[in-house]
Amino acid sequence: MAVSLVVLAFLFLCFVIAVPFAWVLLRLRRAAVLLALVFFFGSGSPALADQSKAAQPQWAAELKSEYHARVSAASAELVKNADRYRVDPIAYDRYLNTHMAPLWDVASTTRALIGKTMYAQLSQPRAQTLAAAVESTLRRYAFEGLKYYDGQTFAVHDVLVNQRGSRGWVQLVLNSKLLPDLYLDLMVKRGSDDRWVTVDVRFKGITYVGVKKHSFRELVEDRSVEGLIASLENKNSAYFSKLCAAAKVSGIGPC
Repeated sequence: MAVSLVVLAFLFLCFVIAVPFAWVLLRLRRAAVLLALVFFFGSGSPALADQSKAAQPQWAAELKSEYHARVSAASAELVKNADRYRVDPIAYDRYLNTHMAPLWDVASTTRALIGKTMYAQLSQPRAQTLAAAVESTLRRYAFEGLKYYDGQTFAVHDVLVNQRGSRGWVQLVLNSKLLPDLYLDLMVKRGSDDRWVTVDVRFKGITYVGVKKHSFRELVEDRSVEGLIASLENKNSAYFSKLCAAAKVSGIGPC
């Protein structure tokens, strides 16, 4: 499983979601490892098209159109400005605000990470504080992954929507100059405003929430929700303080 997570981390961080949006994802440290893993696991596309499609084809078309526009814009801008983003954390943070933050439903990801029962017990301010810490963690992943970016492009390959049109998957393809195409899936849901947002990411059957939830819940059990928040905030603060000091900037996100 650890080997799969290295690949998952690379894909997620290259796409600079957030989010997500997304584990712990292990950070890629050696490009040679990635190359070996690609050929070990294979690069074939998961067969989303072989699964049962939604009863309403327009939902899938709507989802594909919406994410195609978002992913294409994010990919094109990253290709164009990656060198600048590596030396200008404020510019990269603005890029994430434009392309990552609107794409990811951090509250839903946070709920899945600690469990619905525990999340329901949190006061609204506490839930918001925890979600903010998770969002900052996903943002940190995106900054950490930028050093491995080498001109890869991303595009929507396929989509799958459930019968109710409320949840689905968006399959992305990662195109590289040197490696075979790689595929990853974004778990998405339709929000109350009818906008599609990402809640999790999957590669070769492994999801961010599935990997990370155990350590999150153990921290909550051992140190409480406040302990989990403190742990995330301390890691994020230490990383961004060092990053911004090196760039000699302060006073504006993320510095």
